[in-house]
Amino acid sequence: MSKIIYILLFIVSLQSFAQQKGPINQPERIVNYYYDNAGNRIMRKSIYIIPPQSNLKLQIDTLEEQIAEKNILLYPNPVKQKLNIVIENYENEQGTVSVYALNGTLIKTKGISSNKIKIDFSNQVYGTYIVKIKIADKTKEYTVIKKY
Repeated sequence: MSKIIYILLFIVSLQSFAQQKGPINQPERIVNYYYDNAGNRIMRKSIYIIPPQSNLKLQIDTLEEQIAEKNILLYPNPVKQKLNIVIENYENEQGTVSVYALNGTLIKTKGISSNKIKIDFSNQVYGTYIVKIKIADKTKEYTVIKKY
């Protein structure tokens, strides 16, 4: 009978040991990603939660990484002829839209003069392109597919 009790205690202690997430008093990190409607990541938020029994002084630390201040919409993607780019909150800042092939070759560059831009893809071969949008000192890259 005592052997059964020892075996049960051993099993219970193994289960509680297996459920521990990491070293005691270590902060737990939770990472959330936020995306715009086109599926581009616009923000990463890391939250560190420190256990109450910890002797660390900081309870919660939040880190935000803002990738772009402007909401930028590219459509249609995949593109057949014209790619439409809409920049929300555009305030007449200096900027450019550049299209690159995957090997890094610059295909075309266009200055930004309004919140709506059209890029002609009708003469481009089918494949994948990188569209870089630079406004003031911020640059954001998008992958665009030229379809048949």
